[in-house]
Amino acid sequence: MDYKEWQDFDRIWTGEGDLGMRLHNIYNSLREKHDYVVLIGTDSPQLEPELITSAVKKLHEQPKSCVIGPALDGGFYLFAAKVPITEQIWTKVNYSQSATLEELSSNLAAHGITIQLLPSKGDVDTTGDLKPLLNSLIANNGLLPAQKKLQRWLQSQTEIINPERRLA
Repeated sequence: MDYKEWQDFDRIWTGEGDLGMRLHNIYNSLREKHDYVVLIGTDSPQLEPELITSAVKKLHEQPKSCVIGPALDGGFYLFAAKVPITEQIWTKVNYSQSATLEELSSNLAAHGITIQLLPSKGDVDTTGDLKPLLNSLIANNGLLPAQKKLQRWLQSQTEIINPERRLA
């Protein structure tokens, strides 16, 4: 929160606790101030603005639902909603597991909250995820300037992206 790089941005402390508790804290904090909340994973830099717009549109069409972007590894890269979500829904999930989205969806459904899904996308959890990230950036013709910069940087990192090409 105190890093100089963040000082020009609005910031909200996520609070203490595990990921479930922090998601609960930030979701409720934002929901108190806004009509709806969109949480986006910081490990999905390839997301297109249109995807976020689509999530918001889905919320307007079905306000008592939530919109989730499934990650290819079983988690999620985006969560959007405007309905109350209890602490228990967030905290009874094993995060960073192949069944994370399944558990979250089950918890939401058990509380009568319907789910709308976005297209599945990758996220970056290990260096092995960087090559698929680069490929998704290359395939996207509408990159934002920061995404283009990331693409150029990834292309310069051949030893990380293609470890099989390392010189002996």
